[in-house]
Amino acid sequence: MKEIILEAHRGVASEYPENTLPAFKAAKEQGYGMIELDTKFTLDNRCVILHNRTINATARYRDGRKIEKEIPIDSISFDQAREYDYGLWMEEEFRGTVIPTLEETLSFALENSIPLKFDSVMQSHTKKQLDIFFDTVEKMNALSFTGFTSNNAEFIKKIISRFPEAQIHYDGNTDEKSIIEV
Repeated sequence: MKEIILEAHRGVASEYPENTLPAFKAAKEQGYGMIELDTKFTLDNRCVILHNRTINATARYRDGRKIEKEIPIDSISFDQAREYDYGLWMEEEFRGTVIPTLEETLSFALENSIPLKFDSVMQSHTKKQLDIFFDTVEKMNALSFTGFTSNNAEFIKKIISRFPEAQIHYDGNTDEKSIIEV
C-alpha cells in the first residue's frame, strides 16, 4: 500500500502567515507529514525563510502599515529584516511574528519530528549561500528531516555529492532523457 504524505505548502499558509513558525506549528498540530518552505538570503548572508524576492507581500511596519517601497530581502541585513512584522498582513492575532531563520526552522523540525522540503529556489543561491545552507543542515544534524527539491540534474548531483543519503524531490521534466540524467 502506498503511503500518502500530506504536505503543508509554506506551512498552513491558508490560515497562518506563510513561511513562519506559527504556520509550521499549525502544520504539526493539524497532522501534516511534511512542510514545504522557501529559503532566501539577506544582504549579510543570513538564511531566512521567505517565498518572495521582496519582503513586501508578507512584511509590515511594526505599526501595521503596508510597506510601499519594494524591499528585496537581499538588499537588507538580517537585523533590518527582523525589524518588520511578518504576521500583521494576515491578522492582528499574528502581531509580532518575525521572519524565521534556517536554524530556527531546523530546530522546530527536529524538536517536532516533522520533515522539511526545501523548494527548488535554492538552485538560485550562490555557491557561498549554498555552502551556508548545507553547512547549517549538517551542523544541526538535520539531514534526516531535510528534503531538497530540484528540477535540474546537475543540481541534484551537487546535493548527492554532499549528502549521498539526501531525500530528493524532483519537479522537473519527466521525459526519459531527464530521468536518466538524474
